[in-house]
Amino acid sequence: VFPEVVRSLEELIRGGYPEAVVCWGIGSGKSYLASIGLSYMIHSMLCLKDPQKTLGLADGAAVTFVVAAPTARHSRDIVYGQVGRLVKGSPWFSEHAAGMRMTATEMEFPKGILVTSGNSSATFATGYNVFGAVIDEAAWFPANVEEGREQVEELYYALRHRIASRFAGRGLLLMISSPALH
Repeated sequence: VFPEVVRSLEELIRGGYPEAVVCWGIGSGKSYLASIGLSYMIHSMLCLKDPQKTLGLADGAAVTFVVAAPTARHSRDIVYGQVGRLVKGSPWFSEHAAGMRMTATEMEFPKGILVTSGNSSATFATGYNVFGAVIDEAAWFPANVEEGREQVEELYYALRHRIASRFAGRGLLLMISSPALH
């Protein structure tokens, strides 16, 4: 892992930030940073005796982590796929998340922890208790404007609102991208 990725992850984890933006060049490790960070947040939830009680959710409610990207395929193949590979290759997860189920678009962990791979729509996370989210390649979303905002802005505000309204200052929205010249 590149030293800057490690330093940035440590800062994110220790800093208590509700949101962060990482705009690095192609091949710099930003998708890997997001994958490790998301895996760490899942790990943290699994370490809790009762995540729902700790977070003030109803019994049986899923604590959800969302991965979004300009296309559903990109979302599924890059960050979501890397999280799946990290989890499957981890001895800790093998021991503490036995029975984790993974499909092309969802990972279901014990204790009601869910990871879902979405798309660029601001509405795909509707109904979920989103604790953490990654918006991958944020600068590369389609530029169509709906009601005065670009598509990525709509998604950002929808996810930010879901995290803030459910978890009041806890949780993390991470946007990663290489720069785009529009």
